[in-house]
Amino acid sequence: MLISIEWIRSMLPQLAEESPSHVAEQLTTLGLEVEGLTSLSEALEGVVVGHVLQVAPHPKADRLKVTTVFDGREQHTVVCGAPNVAEDQKVAFATIGTTLPNGLSIEPRKIRGVASAGMLCAFSELGLSGDDAGIIVLPAATGVGCSVSEVLGRTDCILELGITPNRADAFSHLGVARDLAALNGYALPDIRSGVEHTHSSAASDQVRVTLHDKEGCTFYAARVLDGVQLGPSPAWVQDRLRALNQRPISNVVDATNMVLLECG
Repeated sequence: MLISIEWIRSMLPQLAEESPSHVAEQLTTLGLEVEGLTSLSEALEGVVVGHVLQVAPHPKADRLKVTTVFDGREQHTVVCGAPNVAEDQKVAFATIGTTLPNGLSIEPRKIRGVASAGMLCAFSELGLSGDDAGIIVLPAATGVGCSVSEVLGRTDCILELGITPNRADAFSHLGVARDLAALNGYALPDIRSGVEHTHSSAASDQVRVTLHDKEGCTFYAARVLDGVQLGPSPAWVQDRLRALNQRPISNVVDATNMVLLECG
């Protein structure tokens, strides 16, 4: 199971000054064995925000483009096959010498006779889940030369826990935080949403739940939410999901995944 250090710290601010390795040691002491610790920013070292200045057809390949990319210090010629590359975009640019999470080493090379120095990246090439129809296009206001790990919220450390079947209570961030709180004498995390009822009528006036197997399912609850507009989630939600290898889909779907990851 994957656990976000930043997410745990949001529940237990007392751990803000503790290193990820110290938290990992505490979890292993508690019986929640840490099998791996990954720094997301280290995995994207060498990938910066590039500014696409020019896009021209490749002289020898119809599906390739020859781009000029500025990395904040100098310009580079980069051959790109993404269908969505265009002038004046801010993109994820892997510089020469970078090793991507998929193991690809970025070196100067010739592609169909044109020298290419660097790579414009899609989500999958950075080990992220997302739309792979083309390269990552960042907001126009993104600063050129900035670390892509910071822009995409990849500053977290992720712990891989080996949870045994008898510890189903720890299959969530809340469960893990509860154990850490008990070990350190912290107050238990409070994740109540603070959502207030705004309607006097009961949910049962609009929807009914019928239990056909009362032994297999002793209780089932439903709540009606109205006025919801389907759309993309806020950036912080998308960042948190991607950090745990989940693909953001929409605010409604992402909310259910967030709840699952947070409290099981």
